[in-house]
Amino acid sequence: MATVSIIGWREDGTTWSGWVGHARSEFSRRLRRSVSLSPTARRDLERHVKARSLVTVRGVDPAQAEGLRHILEALGANVAVYPMDDAEKATDL
Repeated sequence: MATVSIIGWREDGTTWSGWVGHARSEFSRRLRRSVSLSPTARRDLERHVKARSLVTVRGVDPAQAEGLRHILEALGANVAVYPMDDAEKATDL
């Protein structure tokens, strides 16, 4: 499983456009597909992203991690994707 971290937000922000509106709705869909969270935890995570907080999402499906990164970058986030969680690295040694 991968980890997706928001390490910052662009200073200039993003201007409201049709693409940003699409990215906001698409973020909910991609989050639902890529991470197995309870609906309450997923809504809380969405609120943190909309509030432009620094967030780390663990347990992301590796096939969906890049798509989630693209959507977060469209929203104005600086994102880092780590292919494996630290717990998985420890067990792979």
